[in-house]
Amino acid sequence: MQIKSISFSMKIYSSIDELSIESQELILQAKNALGKSYSPYSHFKVGAAAQLNDGRIIIGSNQENAAYPATLCAEQVLLANYSCLEKKSAIKTIAVSYLSNNGENNHPVTPCGICRQMLSEYENLQQENIMLLLTGQSGAIWEITGVNPILPLAFNSNSL
Repeated sequence: MQIKSISFSMKIYSSIDELSIESQELILQAKNALGKSYSPYSHFKVGAAAQLNDGRIIIGSNQENAAYPATLCAEQVLLANYSCLEKKSAIKTIAVSYLSNNGENNHPVTPCGICRQMLSEYENLQQENIMLLLTGQSGAIWEITGVNPILPLAFNSNSL
């Protein structure tokens, strides 16, 4: 029998002021994307912004409907927007923020399992890590270098 441990590390910033100007701007773009969220049922708005290696920034926001399983997460909308770009440049960083009417907004939230799978797929496709910046409206900001560490034992093309 073998025992194997899986772990990852992340940077935790106590304030947006501790980040580079580039990262601060990306987080602000994710927060601006909250205004495009359609979330009349959960009242949980999520915004995502990606900076590409060529400097472009694209956004996505969650889109709900009464048939909850058909809801789209902000990260899914972001990746769909990215897929439609004619001249694709690798995704360098993705910032995700949220605003909830149901409680505190002062801690980061992580992508759901489906979004982790989708982000992992894109990271594997471009063969470059995607840095994640996860934040609420205030409080700590989590910086995670690479999607694959938060999706250990991912299902991928090697699994087929």
